[in-house]
Amino acid sequence: MSLNTLRAAGFDAVIDFDDVTSYERFKLLADLRATSVIGFNKEPYKLYDYSIAFLTATAIFPCAISRLVKLFGIVDDRPYHYHLPGCRHERGEKWPACFLRPERSKLRIAINPFTASEDKDFCRHQVATLVERLHALPYRVCIVMVGRSEKIRQLGWIWRCTSPTAPSTPP
Repeated sequence: MSLNTLRAAGFDAVIDFDDVTSYERFKLLADLRATSVIGFNKEPYKLYDYSIAFLTATAIFPCAISRLVKLFGIVDDRPYHYHLPGCRHERGEKWPACFLRPERSKLRIAINPFTASEDKDFCRHQVATLVERLHALPYRVCIVMVGRSEKIRQLGWIWRCTSPTAPSTPP
């Protein structure tokens, strides 16, 4: 998919799980022109609107995921179970207004679940759970998985499991 095609999608949020900081990565994130960019351990970089602290190799990875889903208004009421509020009133102020523009009825999110080292990649279950929860929001959500084509193809089953209108294979 070309950069122009991705840019035309008008993403509301881009989630960058990688801990690599390079000119090319920053340029891609800037070129996507998303309303919000979320990163892990990216506090010193002004390109990121939200930086989720995940500083040590011994930290529990689900804590980082928990912090991420809280940005989308998903309440972590007990470990490994994410409650997704059913209506906007229930979510209250927990949903950052910058993610859903009032003129839109659809939230567009780009997710790259892969990092420079495979041990830090999100596993299939984690990606599927995140995608499933986002599709359960009370409005339409368009999710585009970005990253190396062969890795994205390995996640193809997620599209079939979480979105009844999604194609049988990822683009």
